[in-house]
Amino acid sequence: MIYLGMAKAPTWNRIKKELIGYDSSDLLEVIQSLYDLSKQNQALLMGLVDQEASVEALKAPVVKAIAKAFNPHRGFPSFKTTEAKRAVYQFAKIAPQHETLEMMLHFVQSGIWATNQYGDIDEAFYTNLEDMWGVALELVLEVREPQTELSRLKTILKSAQGFGWGFTDQMNDLFALFMEKLEATS
Repeated sequence: MIYLGMAKAPTWNRIKKELIGYDSSDLLEVIQSLYDLSKQNQALLMGLVDQEASVEALKAPVVKAIAKAFNPHRGFPSFKTTEAKRAVYQFAKIAPQHETLEMMLHFVQSGIWATNQYGDIDEAFYTNLEDMWGVALELVLEVREPQTELSRLKTILKSAQGFGWGFTDQMNDLFALFMEKLEATS
């Protein structure tokens, strides 16, 4: 096993400087170590070979985290959106934008479903849904023809009516801002 000979905290520049001197077999050992370290590393490295398989592998834990927060297969949801939100944003770092958008909208829809199913939650819960909704709307403007997403977005918005903590108002306000931007670019 090859180890980087560094006493100070590693930075990318220091690591890169070390790795430049490695031959291909040494680099393969380092990559193998990274691969063995975590499922996320495996999926990331798989993305270099087969991006579609990598995205599917990385999507599964995101869907699981969202389900745990909002709609688990057994028991009650945790309503703890922080882990699910973190999973979506980690996914966004390596997934194509349209896949990220899909996970963001799934997060929001799942949170709305949970509220309809279990009743009013708390302010932090709604704030996380609002934040994700706002980011997703911005991404819609970047990723696809926004017109193709309008039907889905309106369905999500309609299902978010009548909630507490100012959630409905914030969802509507963010959507109105999105529509203004959409009209400005048309």
